[in-house]
Amino acid sequence: MNPIAPVSSLADTLKKRIESIKEALGDAVPPDMEDIEFAMETIHRRSEGLLRFSDTYRSLSKTIVPELQNTNLYDLIQSVHRLMFPSLQQKNILLEAKTNNPIITACIGRNLIEQVLINFITNATYAVRDKAEPHIILFSGETTEGNPYLTVADNGCGISPENRDKIFIPFFSTRKNGSGIGLSLSREIVKIHKGSIEIQSKEGEGSAFTVLLSVTGDQLLAV
Repeated sequence: MNPIAPVSSLADTLKKRIESIKEALGDAVPPDMEDIEFAMETIHRRSEGLLRFSDTYRSLSKTIVPELQNTNLYDLIQSVHRLMFPSLQQKNILLEAKTNNPIITACIGRNLIEQVLINFITNATYAVRDKAEPHIILFSGETTEGNPYLTVADNGCGISPENRDKIFIPFFSTRKNGSGIGLSLSREIVKIHKGSIEIQSKEGEGSAFTVLLSVTGDQLLAV
């Protein structure tokens, strides 16, 4: 948490400085200024999210009540897509954001659920690295029963049957340098939201991690 705090503070300062420059320049604002402003805003928001994420992990033994807000799920995955796209593009991995209902919403702790998706994408990045055409899809939608859900699917190596029951065990990892924290913490975050995680996977073909959420946020407070 200590190194992240000054990054967040500096990003916020630079974002405000950019806003002042734009106001001073008026119509003479360079075209690239919008991209720089978006980058600073993203760095600041994700730094704040990481600080909350770290605090959440440290507090897992306690009752955690998310900062609930009604969130458009397609907007959420588009935000994650913008955040992750540049690094995946450098690895020649195609990242797409799709939906079957662009207006579906859920009452969630946005930063926490965003971090869950980032964890899933990070794992998917390793799963697809040996594929000729690596592909990861972010998907938002609703079930036939009207429950909102979020999915991260890949065309990677898949999960072996013997590892499928182990991947949520804290500190278990199939990667040499993996921490084994991401999925176990993701499961706790989803539990806090009274949701569930479903996994579909076939070795050699890929995996899909789906977060099923409640229709309303009323149940979230009953932790």
